[in-house]
Amino acid sequence: MKAYQWQKEALEAWKESKGRMTVAAVTGAGKTHFADMVVQHESRRFGRKDYLCVHVVVPTRALMEQWRDAIDAAFVPDAKPQKRIGRTGGGSIEGWPNCVVYERVVQWNIVSLNAMREGKHTWAPYDADNLVIVDECHNLRGEKSSRALDNIPEDAKVLGLSATPHPSPEAAQIVERLCGPIGYRYRYAQALQDGVIPPFVLKAVALPLSPEERSEVASITDTLKSVMRSADREYGAERNRLLAIAKACGLKRKRVLNAARSRIHMALRVVNHHGADVPTMLFHNTTEAVDRLAELSHHLNPAVYHSNLSGDSPFADLEDFVSGTTNHLYSCLALTEGFNVPRVKVAIMMSGPNAPLKRIQTLGRCLRGRSDEPNIIYFFYIKGTKDEDGLHNLLMEGDIPPEVVEHYAMNDEWMEPTGPPAVARNWWQQLCDDVDNMTADDFFADWE
Repeated sequence: MKAYQWQKEALEAWKESKGRMTVAAVTGAGKTHFADMVVQHESRRFGRKDYLCVHVVVPTRALMEQWRDAIDAAFVPDAKPQKRIGRTGGGSIEGWPNCVVYERVVQWNIVSLNAMREGKHTWAPYDADNLVIVDECHNLRGEKSSRALDNIPEDAKVLGLSATPHPSPEAAQIVERLCGPIGYRYRYAQALQDGVIPPFVLKAVALPLSPEERSEVASITDTLKSVMRSADREYGAERNRLLAIAKACGLKRKRVLNAARSRIHMALRVVNHHGADVPTMLFHNTTEAVDRLAELSHHLNPAVYHSNLSGDSPFADLEDFVSGTTNHLYSCLALTEGFNVPRVKVAIMMSGPNAPLKRIQTLGRCLRGRSDEPNIIYFFYIKGTKDEDGLHNLLMEGDIPPEVVEHYAMNDEWMEPTGPPAVARNWWQQLCDDVDNMTADDFFADWE
């Protein structure tokens, strides 16, 4: 596979690094192939230890299978993968199978992040070099996950990969400490210009609330404001109690917004509009909504994948979608990152976390293949709510070129062109518009 120019430049940056570097490249640009290039470079370094042991750390089982397939394609494809590639977590294979790359033995193991956190992974012997590749390295930011690399050998090299490695200042400190600083960035605008990712259109669709839903949201907001006013006059335990109530109100309001009936109605319109033959992925952040939509669109025979499904059934559904047995896949957060299906032409972001990280990761599910026609990504948001901030954050943090964004509003039959929200809403001021001297630091920054 021919390397892109950005991959060549990133490899030069790796060579100049001190063995710890993070690459921030958009989803679909070829981070996995770049990692293969790093492995090949390290395999050429003769005069060092006898073995190169590559440890690929992944957050999900789906990514574990995907990496196995990528390694199959890049290295000695004549051997059976289950006998060549070790796995720890998500189905373990004993031993460190070998393959030869540039006359040097390379040993592979794909490790789940959970297994790393729990100390289940076995490191290579003293006569081997260790290269740790952390895919979706932004997942190291949690308190438990940040300890996943505590026991790596002192001389191990670490390569971090993510479209969004630093979703917050706190995450930036953790990821940089564990994987190294960002040595190379590659963003959407440049990837589109270079033809590395397929052309796409992002259709932002404003949705309404029903009168009942709007009344419930207004009532919750009034309660929240009242609690916040009271919290501003209190200290210590009483203040903490009131802030906990406020957070519960915020989460309740978020649930009402995510469960808005217009999300289901608009999603059904979209999947029926494109029909059964267009490969489509749909994302919602609740399993109930995913299951409900699957019931209502059973004529499309959608595959379903989320955490409430047990056994091998969800993975069988994934295989059906990847193979083309079905052209529709409905999922929750489990597939927002890393899952690679180049044939996807339409993605629907019904709702999800307000964090730009997850929204950018979800966006990438529809930017994998090659097509003469632009892929289509639908982004749903409730008009006049914090959802609008999610849209602004996605466009800003994702560096989405304005020319690929189209704005619509849901109408009685389909959708009609409209303008974008005028400015990003200052949700904190709107929440506490009559509370003096209140700052976001006084509350839970990620309360909603």
